[in-house]
Amino acid sequence: MKEVAITDLVADKISGEWGVEPSNGSATKVLRTTNFTNEGRLNLESVVEREIEKSLIERKHLKFGDTIIEKSGGGPKQPVGRVVFYDIKSDERYLSNNFTAILRPNEKVFPKYFFYALFFKHLSQGTLRYQNKTTGILNLKLERYLEEEKIKLPDLKIQQKIASILEQADAARQKRKQANQLTEQFLQSVFIEMFGDPVRNEKGLVISELKDVVRKDDKVNYGVVQPGDDVANGVPLIRVGDFNGMKISKENLKRIAPEIESQYKRSRIVGDEIFVACVGSIGKVALADESLKRI
Repeated sequence: MKEVAITDLVADKISGEWGVEPSNGSATKVLRTTNFTNEGRLNLESVVEREIEKSLIERKHLKFGDTIIEKSGGGPKQPVGRVVFYDIKSDERYLSNNFTAILRPNEKVFPKYFFYALFFKHLSQGTLRYQNKTTGILNLKLERYLEEEKIKLPDLKIQQKIASILEQADAARQKRKQANQLTEQFLQSVFIEMFGDPVRNEKGLVISELKDVVRKDDKVNYGVVQPGDDVANGVPLIRVGDFNGMKISKENLKRIAPEIESQYKRSRIVGDEIFVACVGSIGKVALADESLKRI
């Protein structure tokens, strides 16, 4: 399968605009990186409106099928270069701001396939070597990225099929995510109904410190500090990213070298433990069931 430079698949690269505060009642909606989600979708809950010249609106407004790429942003754990797919079908015109750029694919590539190719490049940190830092902000060397990075390009029919499969998989994942959120909300409401508010303690329940309800023959155990690389046929490792609701997802577990695991005997899972996130999503919990002893 041939590989093609990203730039050869771009019909138009459009810089963003910011304009000025609206003063005459005429305003245009401008998408910012705060409207980006990490799942490649737009969040339109808080879209700003700016006053922008009509000629710029006419020339730079977004069209269905465009991919918007983040030129400035990112953070310590997230490279700059996130992308979102513009799927708004409306007569209302949107622009993107000057921290972004619009990549409009040409006839060689199916728009959603083009988006997914860039989306997975960012997920695999493919933009990392094209970023630099100025005044505390990470910037993407966009021209170099587009010229040097390549994507696999099957024929259009296969591109459409691949994009369709990925869309279906993403829709299923979104439904699972929503179901988990509803489950958590339900469990929280049941907990409140049974035990009352844990802060107000209106039911007068006895309150104990966590250390007093942990088994006396065991202490709170911390996980592996430096797990190393993912090793084929290694020992499964539970991470915060594997927390799914209040259970553990075993679909994409990292596996570490046995010699590293052997240094953390107290961190071995026996079942019925409660995992608590100490970094990142601090306080997030999940329960280890008996099936984890068999992975």
